[in-house]
Amino acid sequence: MQAWTDLEFDVLETVTRRIKVMTDEQLTQALAVDAGSDRTAIERLLRAALVLTTTINARPLPKSPFVVWESGTDSPDFDPVWRRVREQCHQDSLPTRVYWAAPQTANLFGVKGGTLSSISERNNDLRLAEAYVRHRARADHTIWLNAMVANKRYTTSIPADAAIVGTDGVLQRVIVIARGDSQRLRDFHAACVRSGLAYEVW
Repeated sequence: MQAWTDLEFDVLETVTRRIKVMTDEQLTQALAVDAGSDRTAIERLLRAALVLTTTINARPLPKSPFVVWESGTDSPDFDPVWRRVREQCHQDSLPTRVYWAAPQTANLFGVKGGTLSSISERNNDLRLAEAYVRHRARADHTIWLNAMVANKRYTTSIPADAAIVGTDGVLQRVIVIARGDSQRLRDFHAACVRSGLAYEVW
């Protein structure tokens, strides 16, 4: 394959160092380019076997976080939050085209991966991808760190699924996917209160 274009490199970096798996719509929105350019780049990467694709059954995705909390503000009421989470998790799945990095691509970028996440985790991974799309849309020069990097550099009592830092390296907020039960969210919130750390729940 000839040298990567900036757009192709962006796709590869996104599906290796940022997010495990993304839908068609998420990739296009994250890259903020016209659909034709996006499709051309993805098709070239598919032909080169650097990106893989398939159709899975996935639930419709939330378009905004279940909770956005800033230090010094009131604590959320987690009972209605958890009801919204459960309602979203019980929606009927739909056929959804997804993309992820091939094993050789993960190796090139020095990360683990190269396989499609387990069935039980795919919807969570796509919710995290939705958070990433929202982050890219802000265009505020902050930096998205995946879970492995975020939890190595910064510590909370419940590991984050991603983190957003400033160009100065200061942790600005963490991203967590709602799993388990509402008590897990309460425990996570308590840890963030103690550290004065903003967060989003997806």
